[in-house]
Amino acid sequence: WLSAMGTIMDADDAYLGVNGHARFVSSAAGSGVAGVVVGDSDDDFIVVESVSFEVLGGGFALRENDSVLISSMDGFVNRAAHVDIVAMGNLANDAGTSIQVSGNALFEGTVIELGDELDDNLQFGSTTITAGSHVTLYQDSSIFFTGRSFVGGDLDAFATGTIADSMTSRLNVVQHARFEGAAITIVDSEAPAGPGEDGDIFRANTLQFYSEGNVAITEDGDMVLDTENHANVLRLETVDSMAADGSLSNLAGTVLDVVSNLFVKAVGNITLGSDPGDTIRFDNLNFNSPGVVDI
Repeated sequence: WLSAMGTIMDADDAYLGVNGHARFVSSAAGSGVAGVVVGDSDDDFIVVESVSFEVLGGGFALRENDSVLISSMDGFVNRAAHVDIVAMGNLANDAGTSIQVSGNALFEGTVIELGDELDDNLQFGSTTITAGSHVTLYQDSSIFFTGRSFVGGDLDAFATGTIADSMTSRLNVVQHARFEGAAITIVDSEAPAGPGEDGDIFRANTLQFYSEGNVAITEDGDMVLDTENHANVLRLETVDSMAADGSLSNLAGTVLDVVSNLFVKAVGNITLGSDPGDTIRFDNLNFNSPGVVDI
């Protein structure tokens, strides 16, 4: 257990090996201060069995040469203004873990599984993720994607609140993207947030969503729905992409259940409900496409 009234840092070429639990507690001066920075040099070697942190008024940054397991041992609450946690292996949390981050939470690892354990509680102001394989993220609040996120496998994102992205975010999912929240808004921004900045980008191989509220999702390229999908009001849209023609379709056996209005817009063809076993339900329909529409 390391505790400091100021910052906690390591020198270049540092070695830290902990067979058990490592806890870092720091009182930093302000939200822009990195209260704890461990493993930030390429020459560092950091390996701990599990970790917890509390940074009052600052950030927590950890780069570990193995997997990272975040824990709330003895009921401890992990807190920071922002976090930057990178694992050479997997990144996960223990059952009962609480992680409270008022600003951005950046996670990087091979497999990321956060918030899916019994009695854990995760709340982040915003989230950025990078994973070589799949990501599972459960948040006990809203999920707000920002920055550049990449998922090499499947993404499962669940929120008790809403799910949305920033005006300049990048969210690329190589395989299946699944979103579940009170409302879901993953929409390509028509206008950049500032000079020299582009709107947000979302891409996935296949897509699934569930919300009792409204859902609006725009994908750069082709959009392919899969498995079971539900929304109150639904807006799906594709935009131009150099890698695809911007079609909107579904895989065989897909269920699309829309309580009220369904609006679909694509720069390519729209084909929904034509495969064996499909179930498409909606109250009112609006569509827009320069190509063929088959619903």
